[in-house]
Amino acid sequence: MVNPERRYTHGGVLAALVDVGADWAMIRKTGRGVPTIDMRIDYHAAAMPGDLTVRGKIVRMGGQFSTAEAHVFDAQGKLLASGRGTYFTAPPKS
Repeated sequence: MVNPERRYTHGGVLAALVDVGADWAMIRKTGRGVPTIDMRIDYHAAAMPGDLTVRGKIVRMGGQFSTAEAHVFDAQGKLLASGRGTYFTAPPKS
């Protein structure tokens, strides 16, 4: 929470949810966690107390670098934040 009187969630929490949501989309495809190379976040509305839902999907799967995006919604389905990240998806060295 940023401000105890207004009770909205800090943007860093929403950014972390976007990153985790996009990363989990990559995990579903690669079977392993992948590091974030770059990330952009857009904030659409303040997140007030309550449940949040994150939906992530792969935009482009590449040999070394891939792109995924995620959206964060409140309990009523209102879009709070969205973002896109680049992830290092090259296979691990044996």
